[in-house]
Amino acid sequence: MHSSPTPTPPSQPLGAVPAALPDNEAARLQKLIDYRVLDTAPEAAYDDITQLAAHICDAPTALVSLIDHSRQWFKSCVGLDATETPRDLAFCAHAILQPGVLMIPDAQADKRFANNPLVTDAPHIRFYAGAPLVTSEGYALGTLCVIGYMPKQLTSEQIQALEALARQVVSQLEMRLSVQRLEMEMTQKAEAEAALQQANDRLIERNAMISQSNQHLERALRELQLTQSQLIQNEKMAGLGQLVAGIAHEINNPISFITGNVAPAKQYASNLLMLLNLYQAESGAPSLAIQALRDQIDVEFVAADFPRLLDSMQVGSQRIADIVTALKTFSYLDEAGRKPTNLQAGLESTLMIVQHRLKVQADRPAIEVTQKIAPLPLVTCDAGALNQAVMNILLNAIDALDDYAQQANQATSNGSPKIAITAELSHHQEVVITITDNGPGIHPDVRDKIFEPFVTTKTAGKGTGLGLSVSRKIVVEQHQGRLECFSKPPLGTQFVIVLPLSDKVA
Repeated sequence: MHSSPTPTPPSQPLGAVPAALPDNEAARLQKLIDYRVLDTAPEAAYDDITQLAAHICDAPTALVSLIDHSRQWFKSCVGLDATETPRDLAFCAHAILQPGVLMIPDAQADKRFANNPLVTDAPHIRFYAGAPLVTSEGYALGTLCVIGYMPKQLTSEQIQALEALARQVVSQLEMRLSVQRLEMEMTQKAEAEAALQQANDRLIERNAMISQSNQHLERALRELQLTQSQLIQNEKMAGLGQLVAGIAHEINNPISFITGNVAPAKQYASNLLMLLNLYQAESGAPSLAIQALRDQIDVEFVAADFPRLLDSMQVGSQRIADIVTALKTFSYLDEAGRKPTNLQAGLESTLMIVQHRLKVQADRPAIEVTQKIAPLPLVTCDAGALNQAVMNILLNAIDALDDYAQQANQATSNGSPKIAITAELSHHQEVVITITDNGPGIHPDVRDKIFEPFVTTKTAGKGTGLGLSVSRKIVVEQHQGRLECFSKPPLGTQFVIVLPLSDKVA
């Protein structure tokens, strides 16, 4: 915005009689500046008014003249080839000093203008009539004037029309100012909206960053919890290994002693029974004391049952030895790291570990397990970790069958509980292991995130939701395999483990 210049009395050219300054000159000049109209391009609205004024007043020239501190500037000009004149020469500077139309019928006869260069020289003005452009606050900014080059008088109707057109000029100025203010407000509003949009975009971006950070934190927390759980599981497996090592150490010698002596004991018993039978045959009738003792101990029963007793001892000791071997195979105490492994032995040992969970329970019959394991080549893997993954899936299937039976309080609607295990070599040279149960199945919403940490299908308080995520980590991340879940409720669930034969881990 231009600052209001301090009004200075105009200099007086030779022969010109300058007009006095209005009492409110400083405020008037500031108001003129506020309209932002000086030195702007011509506008049709003002040109239409000047042409109409010239026509109504039958004058060759009409002007919209605005009085600046040192000049009169023409916003619109009809019939005069000029854009401004010095204020000292301006007829309009006199016109703004009075409220009504200033009419000069003959400038040569008016002492104020008779010697004015605009009268004595070109354009040789003789007639002038100017209606002041007065704002609503009372500031006369200039005039709407008509000029002639011969003496002339306006009729009262022409004077009224000139005043009405002057008011239209003021209305145009006010409208122009309103439009400028509106444009400024719209610009400010657009800038404010742009700033608000930028702030909103920054807020959205910040929220996105916060959301992303939260997702990273949640992912990191889940990874930390999963890692912690796996470390705990590894510690459990290490503890199991130590327990198995202790059991093997403490049991192997006695079991070896028993199994090693059962065969000689059977031979000794057979020999003693042969001797007893031969003695009875050759000694004839026994004494009363021998006969009484023979009846008391039931020699015939002992002779028939003692070999069976020794057979049972041999089977039991061998069972204990097999369990210890299965525990060692499951944990692979002596084979840490990745190496060629017999997966069939691992599957069998894992089944033996969970055997107690397969037996008859109070609320369900025994779980029937079927195996269809084709001959498999050795697979390079971490056998202990892989057995853990398989056991997690098996336990998940057993828990699903338990929960289903408890809910139904009877055998499942899919028949007696069953788990089927298959293993084969695919034509892609990958080992494919499937574990299928005939439980209730898994809903698609849960199935899609079944391998995420802490997602569980079990009843509250049963399970941590980490078993399957740990299994996936073992199969996918540690062995570059695949672990997939297929389920169509209520027809059961199938987990598929796909393992490459060779170790792809660098």
